[in-house]
Amino acid sequence: DPEMNYLSARTARENSEGTRDMIRFVGGLVGLIFGIAGALNLINTIVTTILARRHEFATMQSIGMTGGQLRKMLVCEGISYVVISGILSFLIGSPLSWFVINAMNKILLFFEYRFQILPFLIMMPLLLLVAAFAPLMAYRSLKKKSIVERLRETE
Repeated sequence: DPEMNYLSARTARENSEGTRDMIRFVGGLVGLIFGIAGALNLINTIVTTILARRHEFATMQSIGMTGGQLRKMLVCEGISYVVISGILSFLIGSPLSWFVINAMNKILLFFEYRFQILPFLIMMPLLLLVAAFAPLMAYRSLKKKSIVERLRETE
């Protein structure tokens, strides 16, 4: 019947190109903001942990731990934060994104799921660099005081 109006999924996708672009832009912007906030949170966590454990580090150095060993331990801790959170975000985030997009696809026809690993692969090395350099910067401020001065400090 030529008088009957209908909207196919393909037509809806073609007509919603502007909305899709806006969602991509806003989603990318929100992702960028969350990425920056996450990197700053990682730095804050590492620095706060090091500052809270000053006495512990001074004790370990007083019984024979070298500065190089302490730096290596701190860098390994920072990197382990990133590796563990990366594994968890991949294992939990990937299925979660699939379920969310599929649920949205039932409401809005122009959503389709395409697994994107590239942003993850770009951010992991950057976060690993942050996790390696943040402890070194915090340790640099920590070692300005002698071991005896740090042992005398109370929490």
